Amino acid sequence: DAPEAWNLTLGSSLVRVAVIDDGVEEHEDLNGRIIDGFTPGCFFNCNGKPRHSEHTHGQACAGIIAANHNNSKGIRGIAPNVKIIPVRVFKECPNGVGSCILFKSRKVANGIRKA
Repeated sequence: DAPEAWNLTLGSSLVRVAVIDDGVEEHEDLNGRIIDGFTPGCFFNCNGKPRHSEHTHGQACAGIIAANHNNSKGIRGIAPNVKIIPVRVFKECPNGVGSCILFKSRKVANGIRKA
């Protein structure tokens, strides 16, 4: 149903969607629409951008939500005009995404509140 919905709207730049996952990094298919986010315990040199993990689950989720259209890069996002707020809640994923370890629940709650 996405193509039909895209005839009505591509989302609004006033809408912000939090991706609460393992982090999101800048990507040409997200074209500068990643805004300041949050990583628990990151107080210095974070510049508002959560550190991303070596796994890319959060990145993939952000692309599904907001990837550009008509640029011959990857997929078309559901709402390519929205902004992405990356919130990293996983400390590490030693054996892939299925093995991700959450930050302490208090820190995860802080991340959700920040979003």
